[in-house]
Amino acid sequence: MQKLNILVLGSSSVTLGNTWLAPPATSPLAVRAGKKFFWVQEVCKMEC
Repeated sequence: MQKLNILVLGSSSVTLGNTWLAPPATSPLAVRAGKKFFWVQEVCKMEC
């Protein structure tokens, strides 16, 4: 169940990142979404 949550969180972060990183790459929300996505990736590497 935990892995499923990580995957869902990761895919939603990717969508967020793609949406927000397109025009304003320096917007705080884009940076936050990007950091969250990379953090999820690192967690998944250790968990999966």
